[in-house]
Amino acid sequence: MRQSTKYGGIIQHIHGLIEQGRLQPGDKIPSISEVSGALGVARETAVKAYKILKQEGLIDSVPGKGFFLLTDRISRGARILLILNSFNPYMQVLYNAFSSALPEGVRADVYFHHNSYDILRSLLETTRSRYTHCIVKPFHGDSVRRLLEKLEPAKTLILDRGDYRPEGCSWICQDFSEGFKDALSGLGNRISAYESLNLIRARNNPHPEESFVAFKAFLSEQAVPGQVIDGFNEKEIKKGGAYILLTEQDLVSLLSFLSEKGWIPGKDVGILSYNDFPLLRYVSGGISSLSVDFRQMGERAAAFPEEREGIKDVLTPGLILRSSF
Repeated sequence: MRQSTKYGGIIQHIHGLIEQGRLQPGDKIPSISEVSGALGVARETAVKAYKILKQEGLIDSVPGKGFFLLTDRISRGARILLILNSFNPYMQVLYNAFSSALPEGVRADVYFHHNSYDILRSLLETTRSRYTHCIVKPFHGDSVRRLLEKLEPAKTLILDRGDYRPEGCSWICQDFSEGFKDALSGLGNRISAYESLNLIRARNNPHPEESFVAFKAFLSEQAVPGQVIDGFNEKEIKKGGAYILLTEQDLVSLLSFLSEKGWIPGKDVGILSYNDFPLLRYVSGGISSLSVDFRQMGERAAAFPEEREGIKDVLTPGLILRSSF
C-alpha cells in the first residue's frame, strides 16, 4: 500500500537505486532536503520515508555527516530489535525458539544490556530507530521505566519482567509472585524430607523483589522452616536443608561445596534451580527446577509483529522434579 503514497515513492526511489547498483553499502545517500526537492515532496514526507528506511535497516545517519547506506539487502518485512539481559542458558532456550519461529520475511537482531542502564539507554535511543518493533527484557529502576515510556507502545513488547507495562504496549511476563508461591506448593510432601527450605538471594542479580515476599509468605502459610539467605555462603549450607538457587553461578558453587563434603543432592541436601535449561537434566543425576517455559515465551515473542491486537500473556512457573529434590 505504501507504494501509492508520497513517502512510499521516496522509499521505492532509494530501493531502485540499490537494485540498479547505483548505491553501495557505505555510500552517502541524498539528504532529506535534496530528496524532497528532487522529488517535489514536503520535507516531512521525506523525514517519514527515511525513518522507515532506517527501520528496514537499510540506512543510518551520522550526526553532521548525513545518511549512509548500511546494506544492499532490501527487506520489506518487519525488523525486530530484541534486547535481552544476557545470553545465559535459559535465555539461549528463549532465543533459539524465537529465531526458529520468526515468520517468513521478518528479521531480528539481538543485543544485551547486562543490566546496565547506559547500555539499555544507548540501544533504545540510538539503535531503536532502525527497527519496526522492539522486544525488551527490562530490569527494575525508575530510570528504566522512563526509557520504556518513551517507546511507541503498539510496537513494543515487554519480555519476562513485568515491573513496568506502559499503556498500549504488549507483554509476555512470568508471575514472580503468586505463580511462584503456587509452584512451591506443588512440592507437597517432598519438603518434609528436609529440615528447612531456603531461598538464596544472588549477589548482583536483580531478581524481582516480589519473589522474596511470596517465598516468605509461603513459609509462613505452610509452617515450613526456612529463610532468605543474602548471597551464597558455604556457612549457611546445612546438611538436611533444601536450597533454591537463582543463578547458574550459585548452583555451581553449591554443587562444588557438596562435592567437597561428600554430600549427595536429593539425599543430604535438596536443590531447586529457579529457571530451567537443558543441562540440568544431566547434572548430578538431574537438578530439579521451578521455571516458566522459555521455549513458549520465545515462540510467542516471535509472533508479536503479526499480532494485530497485541499480546498480554502472563506465564505461570511450574515444577520440573528430578533427583535433586
